Amino acid sequence: KKVFDKKASLPVGVDDTGSTVYDSVFVVTNSYFTAKGLDLMSESITATLLLPSNEVIEKTRKEAMDNLNAWNLLGTHELQARADTIIDVFILQSTFFNQQYTKEDFESHEDLTSVFSRQWRTTVQKVNLEQPMYMSNGTVYYVTEMKIPTNVLIYRLKDFMKWYEFLTADDKTAYFASENLVFNKLETRVTEWSGWPEGGFPMITNRLLYFKMEDYSTPYKLDFIPFRYKDSGTGSYTITPYLVPPGEYDLCLGFEQNVGIAYWVAFNGTELREVTVSEQTATTYHYDRGGGSYPEGYDTAKATNSKKGNYDRDGGKIATVEITGTEAVPVKISIYTKGATEEGKTLRLHHWCLKPTKNCY
Repeated sequence: KKVFDKKASLPVGVDDTGSTVYDSVFVVTNSYFTAKGLDLMSESITATLLLPSNEVIEKTRKEAMDNLNAWNLLGTHELQARADTIIDVFILQSTFFNQQYTKEDFESHEDLTSVFSRQWRTTVQKVNLEQPMYMSNGTVYYVTEMKIPTNVLIYRLKDFMKWYEFLTADDKTAYFASENLVFNKLETRVTEWSGWPEGGFPMITNRLLYFKMEDYSTPYKLDFIPFRYKDSGTGSYTITPYLVPPGEYDLCLGFEQNVGIAYWVAFNGTELREVTVSEQTATTYHYDRGGGSYPEGYDTAKATNSKKGNYDRDGGKIATVEITGTEAVPVKISIYTKGATEEGKTLRLHHWCLKPTKNCY
C-alpha cells in the first residue's frame, strides 16, 4: 500500500484554500506483515526468509493432497472445503521470521516460530544452510524440501457414539465389540442449541448411547473402532473406519457426569488410565464441554449464548497417545472396568476426539 509520509515530506507553501502544500514523500507498506510486527520495507529489521522454489511448492502441495486422499479425508471430512487454502497459507506464513537465524540456530533448535505463529520443525523441513543469501535487512535460505504438517492438515478428528442406532447388527458387532454389555437406549439429553446463533453456526444436540451390564458382578469391556458414518438418504448408509496418520495426539472422550462408574481407558491395546468417579463430579468429561478447541474456524467473538463455552469442544483429555509406523491406520479405543459395577448403573457414551499435538508433524 502506498502511504503519504508526512514527517518526511517538506512543506513548500499554501494553496488557495489555505491547505499546506508538500513536496510529498510516499512510502510502501505491507499491513499484512506489519500487523505481525514485521515491516518488510524497513532497513532496521533483521529478518529471516525461507524461500521455496515453485517446484518445491508444487511438490509440497501435491504430497499434502495425496496424504489427505490416503487418509480418506478428501471430499467427506468437514475440514476439506478449505484444504487448498490451509496448504497455501501455511507455505506463506511459515517462512517469515523477525530475527536473523544462523546455521547454528537451525541445528540447535527443533522448532522455530514464524511471525504468524507457525511451527517450523527443523528436523523435518529441509533448508540449504550452506548457501545463505544476505540481504540489506536479513538473510534468505532456500528451502529444498517442505512438508505440510499433519497437525495443519488435520485440525482434529471427532465424532459421536450416537450413530450406533443406525448400524446393522454386523456393524454393531464390528465397531462396538463388547463383553458383558447389552444395548439399553439412545437418549437426547440436551435439545438443539448453538452458542453462535447470530454467526449461523450449526445447531447441535447431546445424544447419549447407553449400555447396561448383563452381569453387574463382573467387569465389562467395550472395544470401539472410530468410524465415519454417512447416510445415503435412501435408507442405507456407508461406514468406514477413520484412518489416523502416525503421530502424537491428545485422546479426549465424553460421557455423562455423575453416573457413579469409574472407567478405565486403553488405546490400541495400551492401558492409559482410570477416569475416577470423583473426577466425574466436574464437567471435564461431561458430553463435549471439557475444553480444548472449538470447531475449526468458529469466531468465538460472535458467540451470544451464555453457555458458549460448552459448544462442540474436544472434551475431557484422557492422555496423549502415539500412533507409530508410516501409514494411516484404524485405531481402537477400549473402555472397561476391572471389577463389579453397582446394580442398575449404565455406561453412557457421547463422543471421541483425537487432537493432533505439535509433535504430530
